[in-house]
Amino acid sequence: MSYAEFKEALMAELEDFYNRDAKIFFKEVLKTNGVKLDGLNIVFDQDVRVNPVIYVNDLFEKYSNGEMTFDEVVGRIVETRERSGANTEIHDLVSNIMVWDQMSESVFPLLINSDANKELLKDLVSREFLDLSVIYAIRIPSGAQDTWASVKITKGMFEGYGISEDELHEQAMINLRDKDSLQVHSMYETLMKLNCVDIPIPEISNPNMYVLSNRSCNHGASQLLNMSRLGEEYEGRSFYVIPSSIHEAILVDYQENIDPEELNAMIRDVNDTVLDTAEVLSDHVYFYDGVCKEIRMCA
Repeated sequence: MSYAEFKEALMAELEDFYNRDAKIFFKEVLKTNGVKLDGLNIVFDQDVRVNPVIYVNDLFEKYSNGEMTFDEVVGRIVETRERSGANTEIHDLVSNIMVWDQMSESVFPLLINSDANKELLKDLVSREFLDLSVIYAIRIPSGAQDTWASVKITKGMFEGYGISEDELHEQAMINLRDKDSLQVHSMYETLMKLNCVDIPIPEISNPNMYVLSNRSCNHGASQLLNMSRLGEEYEGRSFYVIPSSIHEAILVDYQENIDPEELNAMIRDVNDTVLDTAEVLSDHVYFYDGVCKEIRMCA
């Protein structure tokens, strides 16, 4: 079954399931780094508050490689739609999404690549950070601990809030510091947490490498905005900062014998061969000065 046939079959099956009580349609959604996904909307006339977008690209991949049957795909979509419809916390949050006093404590900064997101940035509130862009998103809890969906703050939403860009940024940074929990772990600890037990210990126990993220490891690279709060253990230490994805960064203790160009080549190789396009943050290394407590471009 081709992807186009897959979408047509989904439409027919869902229309039959809901007995045409719902409007069902696909909408192309622009994600980070120019990635475009097909979002499925299931809208009931009586439900004006929450209409979640269900992305089907990954479901088609699972169907194509045999991980899910077509019936299981349909069941997953129906279950997702019903679960979101029953989540009163999401209902309450979304119904107040244009009220700044209600949203202020749910706003967090995100970092994305500026050059790769020129089209996306046209509609979003943003500011420059090095050669990256800071954008802002409202976190909507998904039900499981430390997981959430997010709504990026558009220029239209921002105008409705009646605040300045400085106020938006300041509140997002307060939330990042007080609620997002900066996390730094050794490379060994991180890979053990991911159950990478088949990797030889000497290759992952480098005492000079650390992983910086947040508690949920979801858009944890935003903690690069917060590196001045690394803690006493890292006081005065300088690092090369490898932007491994939008979710985390790798810190490498500064050593004179490290060639930044070699790090750049490694980053580009990982971006090209390992990461999903939407998760790439940058293709070069940065430098954190532990004395000045600031991060800058690495010449």
